[in-house]
Amino acid sequence: MKAVETAIALLLTAGLVLIIEQATWSGGGASLLCTLTIWSSIAQGALALVAACELTRARWIQYVRTDLLRFTPMLLLTALLFPALGPSLSIYPWSQAPTFWLSPDFFILRNCALSLLCWLAARTFALHSNRRSAQTGFFAVVYLFAFILCQSFIAFDWVMSLDYPWRSTLFGLYFAIEALLAAIALSALLLAISRRSPTTEPSTLEARRDLATLLFGFSILWAGLFFSQFLVIWYGNLPEERGFLFIRGWTAPYQGWALLFLAGIFLLPFGVFLSRRAKEISGVVSAVAAVVLGAFALERWIFIAPQVAVSVPALLLESLLFAALSLYLVTADRAPAASP
Repeated sequence: MKAVETAIALLLTAGLVLIIEQATWSGGGASLLCTLTIWSSIAQGALALVAACELTRARWIQYVRTDLLRFTPMLLLTALLFPALGPSLSIYPWSQAPTFWLSPDFFILRNCALSLLCWLAARTFALHSNRRSAQTGFFAVVYLFAFILCQSFIAFDWVMSLDYPWRSTLFGLYFAIEALLAAIALSALLLAISRRSPTTEPSTLEARRDLATLLFGFSILWAGLFFSQFLVIWYGNLPEERGFLFIRGWTAPYQGWALLFLAGIFLLPFGVFLSRRAKEISGVVSAVAAVVLGAFALERWIFIAPQVAVSVPALLLESLLFAALSLYLVTADRAPAASP
């Protein structure tokens, strides 16, 4: 893929997203925040999954490694778009009484810097991974540190501070694990796409089974983190804490949507992949992966929408643009998949 074409695709996507955001500014920028929260986690998770597999020498990653690494420019797009949130920071309650840490200028500065740091770490890791460099493992560790740091700031700064002064120390880890789960689901879809290519290694049954097992395992891990956070808030029964869950889990219209994303992220993969046979059927694995990704996006919307008005049409249009960019990055100049 040529660098110039990629740059044009990034700038075109950024421009169209900003046009959509400007046309629906009644949402106060919340739709852009929601879009970035969803897609930055997917892109960062994709690179983190490759880095983790490089360190653990997982064989299945070879079928989708190149495709996942091509999400690296998406991290730069996040850094380019995040400053556009500057005029809309009034959606955060702390903006009315800013402190040193929670102040508009510092908020934009640190998150842009972290996004650029994550992109640089991802780009360096991707270059070494593609070259099969001896330093690939070192840069995989560097990127994973940047990934954990960025996901923590997305959790604490972007999302949790919307409910300021509500706090949760589990939120950072929760977001990081969820980003990896989304990346595994994305990998399952990419494997299904590449499987139809005549240039792709045909024997992918073991890789599909491994991905289904990872979806099964990470859905259980996600459920454990979700319940750990819920149990502490429910058992403590403190007014300043239980409001976060009450609004999203017991009030309309979010109650129904909350049950839906719980079913999509945990109940469906857990129930389906108890069957060994289901893990080997491409259509089943792909369908479950698509539902997991949809439920992941729905959950991010539920995190943000109760506090600020998110323009759903703008969110959908912006997400379609990001999806189109992802498809372009993955399919442009597609090379034959490497054999494990």
